[in-house]
Amino acid sequence: MRPINEEWVQSTLEYIREYARDNNGEVPVLADIMKETGMVKSAAYRYIMILKDRGFIEYNGKGTLQLAGNYNCYKKYGSVKVPIYGSV
Repeated sequence: MRPINEEWVQSTLEYIREYARDNNGEVPVLADIMKETGMVKSAAYRYIMILKDRGFIEYNGKGTLQLAGNYNCYKKYGSVKVPIYGSV
């Protein structure tokens, strides 16, 4: 097994946080993480498990990825994206 690349761990976590901030709290799916980082599926999954073991994310299987703890991705900017219906 290849050694863990700490740079990839941090870039994966940062991508998940940025994606959540930019997409109203939704987190990326494995395919998005693979595309962004350039990793194959097994490597991306391995780094997700590393982040889970370190307590940065919660993951219990397909489609259950969430940021762990009280991480509020909107506090930094003080705003939230909301859909607008009708005319403004």
